[in-house]
Amino acid sequence: MYKRHIWLDEPAIAEMLNHAVSGAIDLPRKTNQAMAEARKTPVSPDDLVRRLDELELEERLRQQALDSFTSEGDHNIFGIVNALTATARGLPPHERYEMERSAGKILSEVA
Repeated sequence: MYKRHIWLDEPAIAEMLNHAVSGAIDLPRKTNQAMAEARKTPVSPDDLVRRLDELELEERLRQQALDSFTSEGDHNIFGIVNALTATARGLPPHERYEMERSAGKILSEVA
């Protein structure tokens, strides 16, 4: 086998490949667990307002997130994540990414 990186032997390459594949397989399982926990963790509208205050969103975005949270009826962490990602859909790419990243951080808190 032709090796471009001579300092990596076949066992090292096999180990790195195994690690990468295992991680790719494990990620969906961990995400599913986090989603399940998020659905079990109740949240009040006041909790959502506190989270939105931490994000320092414009009033328009705060209201959209609150409206989405209230209308969907999922009053749990999963509902907050959905409300934030729904609000993010109408934003420019950089702002959307930041809001979705914030939603992901909230989700990771219960994982």
